[in-house]
Amino acid sequence: MNLEFASFSNVGPRKANEDRLLSPTGSCLDAVLVAIADGIGGAKGGAEAASIAIEAASAVGPDPGHLEDIFRAAARTIADLGRADPEKIKAGTTLSVATIINGRVDVAHVGDTRIYHLRGRGLNALTQDQTEIAELVRRGVFTESQARRYPRRNVLLSALTASREYEIYRSYANIEPGDRLLLLSDGVHGRVKRGAILNLSLKNTSVSGWLNDIEQRVEAAKPSDNYTALGIQIKSI
Repeated sequence: MNLEFASFSNVGPRKANEDRLLSPTGSCLDAVLVAIADGIGGAKGGAEAASIAIEAASAVGPDPGHLEDIFRAAARTIADLGRADPEKIKAGTTLSVATIINGRVDVAHVGDTRIYHLRGRGLNALTQDQTEIAELVRRGVFTESQARRYPRRNVLLSALTASREYEIYRSYANIEPGDRLLLLSDGVHGRVKRGAILNLSLKNTSVSGWLNDIEQRVEAAKPSDNYTALGIQIKSI
């Protein structure tokens, strides 16, 4: 399998960057594991929790049968972090991971980081936001337009923390040469909508150009958070 990939991760207006990425380790690989984590802001230990999640993903490796082991290992270590330091008892992180092997991408996800699958003029979300507002929209309580004005937009219903349970969302997709994947934190998808991401992909023949344009769109929209993304193009299976 041959890949092209590019990424960015920026602190934005925050004091520290609590986003973390696990990128491919090469461009020609039999199997790939990628991941993105966003440490929960407003509580001590968010960056550490995100790093723990990425380290757990790296340790388990690209086996789609063991994706949920990553979350169990990360949750245990984050709980240990909270027990060792009471100030970090609320430390937590989102985590979205994907394996790419044998013409298929398998995804496991907790929180509101996202993974998109792009093919031609189509974009499909392989994750589902586990937030209060996303759940209210799914139930029909609010429209998408009303949701943009909801004051608790960033409240997570599921995350890897030292103090509560989490729920893993699973999905998969078959992939073909020419397909693209995009992993992104809420600092990106809160500023650049799906339609713009798709249009920028169609505009750019290279992944690096695509990611550069997304990064510029976030910056032009005046980010309020860290913003991180990893783009991958499948060159051959």
